[in-house]
Amino acid sequence: MNQKISKLKKEIEAADQAYKQGVAKLDETRVKWEEEMTICFSTFESLETSRITKIKEYLAEFAKLDEQVNYFLLFIYLLTFFQKKKN
Repeated sequence: MNQKISKLKKEIEAADQAYKQGVAKLDETRVKWEEEMTICFSTFESLETSRITKIKEYLAEFAKLDEQVNYFLLFIYLLTFFQKKKN
């Protein structure tokens, strides 16, 4: 009976030790994952900021071109209008 109790205590200690090692490994892995994700999300943020900046630049250029085209169309319309009026 004492021998069984002793054997069970050893098994419990071994299981407890394995559990503690597993928890330590999990904590180590979590810390590493958080560090890598911080770098990853920082990179994503930088890329997204760059993308948004480019979109703003393209929209500003488009608005400028659109304004120029509208002035040009207005000019053509007025030329046509006055030419018709002459005739």
